[in-house]
Amino acid sequence: MNTNENKALAMKVRLLSLMVVKLAKADFDRRLQITRTGITPPAVGVLRLVQHGVRTIHDLSNHMMIAPATLVPMVDLLERKSLLKRGKDSHDRRKNPLSLTPQGLTLVRNVPLIAEDDLLMSSLAKLGRVKSRALASSLEELVILVKGDRILCDKILSMIHMELERTSVPK
Repeated sequence: MNTNENKALAMKVRLLSLMVVKLAKADFDRRLQITRTGITPPAVGVLRLVQHGVRTIHDLSNHMMIAPATLVPMVDLLERKSLLKRGKDSHDRRKNPLSLTPQGLTLVRNVPLIAEDDLLMSSLAKLGRVKSRALASSLEELVILVKGDRILCDKILSMIHMELERTSVPK
């Protein structure tokens, strides 16, 4: 592939990816508004990661690819809403392990990442099984290449698979 063709393709992938993310986020925002919790999709992501064993802001930062300084206000909000609590690490005063409160666990269980009326799910169904699986596989490979960190990508994919198993969705 020549440079111009590669550049055009990269631009197309970037813009189309942004459009899909924006549309899927708007759909998830709509579902979150129904719960009247006043939290954002990234905050739900924090709760889900903590549910799956991610315990510190540093760990969250690595998994979510968000700066720790961006996560601190989000964790503060979740703590104020009694959805998350900070603990103390007896071996390292700088670490504050995070855990879900019972209310946080209830919220995570009641706000599925993918609902029956999910826009992305219905669109993938229209695309068909073969194309949808090929798209997911290509995106997974692209993320690994872009991130350059197979281990972290594998951890994130493992958490996705655990979530799928928990909700009885085929991979």
